[in-house]
Amino acid sequence: MGDVLFGTTLPASFFGRFAQSKAVGYDVGSPGIGTTAPGFPLASSAGGTTSLPAWKGKTVLLYFQEGLTCQPCWAARETTLLTQADCARCAHAKEVLAEVGADRPLTITEIDLGSDEGRRLAVEAGVFFAPGVLLDGRPFGSGRLSERRLRRALNSAEPSASRTSDRSSP
Repeated sequence: MGDVLFGTTLPASFFGRFAQSKAVGYDVGSPGIGTTAPGFPLASSAGGTTSLPAWKGKTVLLYFQEGLTCQPCWAARETTLLTQADCARCAHAKEVLAEVGADRPLTITEIDLGSDEGRRLAVEAGVFFAPGVLLDGRPFGSGRLSERRLRRALNSAEPSASRTSDRSSP
């Protein structure tokens, strides 16, 4: 007979990977392997709610993802683009933002560096040349905008740390 995980009978071999993870210092958590999970309610992907006891005797996989599939990660990220006239790098930044914005929600606000607001934001963010990019109100970079770096920052839980120049690899 196998072990019980969340009210479901599984073969003992299923837990081999967990045993290995314990050996290298990973923790499976509570209630743990071989114990029955408490009967808590869950929002159903089909609408409404369900509870764990309703699935007694059936195989259940509880998947708690804290990465790209959680709502806060998909909420529109506020992006401020500080630009100036006749600026090739500003045009490039607009193209990058349009490309990235096609894949994930961005709220993009373009502000002229020649305006009072543009100058104020540039001083606060340490933007010395166009274009300047603020992500969620925090300095992200200035100069040539790297699509790879922007995507990495958007995929992380927090915007990237402040940098005055975006000279990372393309």
